[in-house]
Amino acid sequence: MEIFGYEDISEGQAPKLLRLAELTFSASTREELEAIASFLLDCAEKMQAPDWEHEHLGDSEFARSGLPEVIVFAKR
Repeated sequence: MEIFGYEDISEGQAPKLLRLAELTFSASTREELEAIASFLLDCAEKMQAPDWEHEHLGDSEFARSGLPEVIVFAKR
């Protein structure tokens, strides 16, 4: 598994994709973590299908206001 993310930049600059060594969630509520956990479990189930490629948290049923964009991609 690999983790990637974009650096936080000023408006008008092109973001740079970075390979991350660590991922930290700074959550304000239990519900935020539960939404992300549920999303990850849902993706784990869906990735068993050979044609499943990726999903965005923001486009899923687990999307919540204030959550960052999380994308799960099936590395095949």
